[in-house]
Amino acid sequence: MEKIYGVKVVDVRTMNRTGKVRRFRFRYGKAHPSKKAVVTLDANSAIDLF
Repeated sequence: MEKIYGVKVVDVRTMNRTGKVRRFRFRYGKAHPSKKAVVTLDANSAIDLF
C-alpha cells in the first residue's frame, strides 16, 4: 500500500472468512474461503479514488 499509493500505513489487520454452505442448482456446495485485510492509514494520509 505504501509503494502503490504513496501513503503511510499505521496498522494492518487480517481476517479469514470460511466459505458458506450454498446451493448450486440441485446440490449443496461450499463457497470458497476468503481473506480480508483492514488497513489503517496515518491521519495525514488519504487515498484519492475518484
